[in-house]
Amino acid sequence: MFRPRKIKLLIFFLLLFFLLGASFIFAQKPLEVTYPEIPGAKTPTTTKEALPDYIRYIYYLSLFLAGILALGSFVYGGVRYLTSGGSPAIQNDAKSQILAGLWGLVILVFAFAVLNIINPQLTSFGVSLPGIPTTKTGGVAPPKSLTNTHIEIPLGGLIENLWGEKRVGAAVYEKGFKPTECYQFDSEGDRTTNDPLENQDRMTCVKNLSEAIRVKAERLKEPVEELQEFYSQLNCCESCCYNVCSTWITCDDICDQGGVWPWWQWENCQGTCCQDTQKEGCWAGCDPAYSYCEGLDMRNDAKYYCRGAVCGYFQECQCQDCLESICRYPDTKEPCGYEDPIIQEKITRIKEALIEFQVKMGFFPLTEKMANQDNLDLLLAGDTKILIKNLLLYKEPGYGEIDEEKLKEILKLKEVMTYLIDEWEYRELLLSNQNMVKIMARALDILGNEIAVNEIAWMGTTTNENQEWLELYNNTKGDISLEGWQIIAADGSPTIYLSGQIPAQGFYLLENNEAATDIPADLIFSGNLDNGGEKLELYDQYGNLVDKVNCLGGWFAGETDPETSMERINPQDEGSDSKNWATNLSIEAEGEEEKADLINGKDSAGNPIYGTPKSSNSAGWLVPSYPSFDNLAWQIREKILGQETLKEKLILVLRNAENLEKMIKTKEFLGDVLMGSDERLKRLLKERQVLRILFEDEENLNAILADSHAEELFRQLLNMDGPEKDAAWQDLITNKLTETITNSKLIADFERDLRWIIETGELMRGCEEDPLSIDQARVPDLIPNMKIEKVPEWEEIKTELKFPGEAEAGHDPAIFYCHKLLW
Repeated sequence: MFRPRKIKLLIFFLLLFFLLGASFIFAQKPLEVTYPEIPGAKTPTTTKEALPDYIRYIYYLSLFLAGILALGSFVYGGVRYLTSGGSPAIQNDAKSQILAGLWGLVILVFAFAVLNIINPQLTSFGVSLPGIPTTKTGGVAPPKSLTNTHIEIPLGGLIENLWGEKRVGAAVYEKGFKPTECYQFDSEGDRTTNDPLENQDRMTCVKNLSEAIRVKAERLKEPVEELQEFYSQLNCCESCCYNVCSTWITCDDICDQGGVWPWWQWENCQGTCCQDTQKEGCWAGCDPAYSYCEGLDMRNDAKYYCRGAVCGYFQECQCQDCLESICRYPDTKEPCGYEDPIIQEKITRIKEALIEFQVKMGFFPLTEKMANQDNLDLLLAGDTKILIKNLLLYKEPGYGEIDEEKLKEILKLKEVMTYLIDEWEYRELLLSNQNMVKIMARALDILGNEIAVNEIAWMGTTTNENQEWLELYNNTKGDISLEGWQIIAADGSPTIYLSGQIPAQGFYLLENNEAATDIPADLIFSGNLDNGGEKLELYDQYGNLVDKVNCLGGWFAGETDPETSMERINPQDEGSDSKNWATNLSIEAEGEEEKADLINGKDSAGNPIYGTPKSSNSAGWLVPSYPSFDNLAWQIREKILGQETLKEKLILVLRNAENLEKMIKTKEFLGDVLMGSDERLKRLLKERQVLRILFEDEENLNAILADSHAEELFRQLLNMDGPEKDAAWQDLITNKLTETITNSKLIADFERDLRWIIETGELMRGCEEDPLSIDQARVPDLIPNMKIEKVPEWEEIKTELKFPGEAEAGHDPAIFYCHKLLW
């Protein structure tokens, strides 16, 4: 059995639900009761107010009343205490009253603070439950059809791209798959022409360069092995004269022992170094450069004689490893013996061969060395840092204007975008910028068009056809400042500069005459809309397109008799879709009383406005609102940290051309993120693909080498420092720089494209179908609800090639594709 109290509560809540829920289906009429205004809540004024607005109003009203009650309890207890007349019972009761008031205030503040910390939207009641409409009252929007996004994997194209052939069979293509420029080399590994050959098969180029590198490596290997063998024989544990003397004479074999022990001497030694000595043996037939070895009688205990010509005769060498190390000076511990003729000849050959080898390898090894933290510290010392920044990002020296193309080139690199999204410091920097937050939120489908062109009275009003108005709608749960926003017509008129702000889930009314309606306008603009149609585009403060209504072929809806407005059905769907617009439903109603439920406002002469300025569209659908900007960053962070696939999606989608164009609208901010401090610049330069921008552009490289500090570092890393190598360095810069850059680009491109194919092998595991020939099926329309997201790095991968003698590009059956579902 239900208790009477429970029955009363049940009836109360049923009545409350019925009265509040009725606003969804009853016609719009003014409320008979005027509600008091509560800060932070929208005061209900008509029967068409949405349920969340009522709930939010009741919530804030409850907070307001509870605060008054808590304060009243506190004040009442204080008054009672002061007037207690010393009565202990009254004082204790008053204390309890004061304490209750204090606790009430504490609980209210604490509850609000906790909700605000968990999610600011909880304190604004802007959270929309899934499937529950919050913005429109003309019907519930049907659920959006899910669009599956696939990555297109041009398997065959990547393979053909790696080969870079100009021909397939007997057919020679006009430009080939991805031909390159390279040098041809002779049997000695030297180039045969001064300038590189253009439009060459890349695989042939790689093969020729590989052979030239092998020849130069062999030439480098020979003196290195000889020197290694020489040092192994002439180290401090073996005879220093072993390798430079032809004969070791054993005195016992050729001499007679004479005299009396212990003062005997060798006799009859035929004039050798044993004559009249007590030696056991001695060296003979030594190289003239090593004359000190001639007659030397020590063969095994040579540490006192090692490299005697340079280190000092009869000085002890400090050896650390008898099998590998060379002798060192006793005082400085520096290696000795480099000036010896045999050693010097081998070292000279090594240096020459090393330079030739480095030219063939290009700057590929240099980029590996330069990415080292210590080398980056050296590179960015002094004014060289300014030079590097200018070359990477700015149009002119001296930190002038940021070059947008340079910035896009950097942001397009997968390696750069990966660390910007993956590393906490950079991700938080991006999330501190509203433009980046909007771009990232759209990429993750958290945000669409935050503001929509919602209603257009292109036909004017009953009183004056030239008194036109239009309305914007805020699709989010937060207020939005419109400072810097613009509405631009395709023909330039009108161009409207917006100002002020548009409330959460609210409207913004624009009129070209303040008397157009009796509803206060948010902005008065100049000009008129063309009755034959217009194309209106809405741009945010960064210059990014937010919404578009393309009616150049004629307005999608609206009537001139009577003047009835054109209403948007779904403010989040495409604004240039004619199916998403309808004429205000009053056009179908009979009688002004029925029309009154579907319209709002009066014109300058008191005639009805057959539209809904600053009110819900009669034909509008109920749709969930997007999060407020305050909450977007939080949701982005939650998604990319919670789902690895969404992080991968963000890294991919942010690098497409459309998003790059939006990102560079805040180029100064992004320039600061990439190189606003020494540590950020070093982090950027750790990426080899960024260093390639510096080293593989001859103009950039010449600018770097013109900097004395950078030149010195380059020479050190290339083992070409020191005055004795000045000639070799000048020869490299003057005669071999172009070859070095060309070879470097060929190697780096081939390494990168080979890595693409390896990565593709892993991606192919997730393909939903076998690879398709381009002749069979590739068009997304063949697969329902399919969206293709292409990898930016693969934009140059050819999908169609022009066959000889054909006017149109043909299909190469060797190019296969598969589509992998991403999200």
